[in-house]
Amino acid sequence: MEEELRLLDAYLAASTPITSIRQGFDKLLAAEHAALTKLAAERGLEPPPPRQSKHFPVDRETQSLQTQQQPSSAAAQTQHSTAPGKPRCEASNAELVENAENWMREEVKILFEKYIETREDLKGLDWCFNELCHQCFNVESYNKIFHHYNFTVKMKKPNSVDWVDALYFAEVKQVFGSKYYFCCRLEPNENGNCYACKSQGVEDLQHPATGGFDSGSSNVGFGLWYE
Repeated sequence: MEEELRLLDAYLAASTPITSIRQGFDKLLAAEHAALTKLAAERGLEPPPPRQSKHFPVDRETQSLQTQQQPSSAAAQTQHSTAPGKPRCEASNAELVENAENWMREEVKILFEKYIETREDLKGLDWCFNELCHQCFNVESYNKIFHHYNFTVKMKKPNSVDWVDALYFAEVKQVFGSKYYFCCRLEPNENGNCYACKSQGVEDLQHPATGGFDSGSSNVGFGLWYE
């Protein structure tokens, strides 16, 4: 063992250390060229020309990466300069809120369209979505998620010029990947109990007094899932 360590120390002391990938690649090229030259001399052939390190593959990858990064850096500078004096994080948060409100409105519209298809008394009425009033997203377990909404719709009977505002409750529930919908009209002061929304401090969202929706469980906390 001592003799092996001594030989190893002697080899390392005599060898030129490799300080980069390029240097190591050049060293491999030199060893390859020496072996090929020796083989050519033994067979009486012309020695091959040395390979140039300009074909080093890392150079092309690095150059390509730098080329890709240049427009990205320029785009990043442009983004930061679009709102001088305003932190980028504030703009991102505002965009997130706007995007979330947009998809929630779209989800409620789709849900209401499904609802009126099942109601004979609403067929033929003119209607338009008015306002998304309140919403509460509930996660009771990893396989049970439900979203509660309050929204208003403007309606007009055929041959009438009067539009009437109507308050609605909607639930979109996802259980094991399958979605279920529930929707019903609310009276102005109607407000049934919902443990799920109350556990999150959402007191303004009104629920049907007659049930028909998932109200959560009184002994299930939701804070852990959101954290």
